[in-house]
Amino acid sequence: MEPARLPEPYSTAIAEPQNALTVSVASIWELSIKQRLGKLATTLSLGELVRRGLDGIEVLPVGLAHVVRLHELPMLHRDPFDRMIVAQAFSEGLTLLTVDAALPPYGVPILPVSNPR
Repeated sequence: MEPARLPEPYSTAIAEPQNALTVSVASIWELSIKQRLGKLATTLSLGELVRRGLDGIEVLPVGLAHVVRLHELPMLHRDPFDRMIVAQAFSEGLTLLTVDAALPPYGVPILPVSNPR
C-alpha cells in the first residue's frame, strides 16, 4: 500500500519481469484480520485491496506439505502467519522479501537489504 517504504532492492526485484512474484494466502488472511480489527488504515474493502495489490502475483494456497513443514519449524517466533510463510518458503524454494528481524533465525532465504527504508 506504500511502495515508497519498500527497500530499494525489493522494488528492483519486484520490477524485474523474470522474477515470479508469489504471496501467501496466509498474508491475505492476516490482512483481513488486521482490517477487521481496525489495525489497517484504509477505506478500501478487502476485495479491492486484493484486486489492486495482487495483479500479476500468484497467490500460494496453504497445503498439507506446508503444514507439515510448519510443524517441523522450531518455535523461534510465535506469529502463526509469519511461521506459515517461512514454512511455505522452505517447501516451495522461495526467497522472502521481508525486513522482519524475527525471520532470519529460521535460515529461510531472504533477499538481503543493506539499508531498509
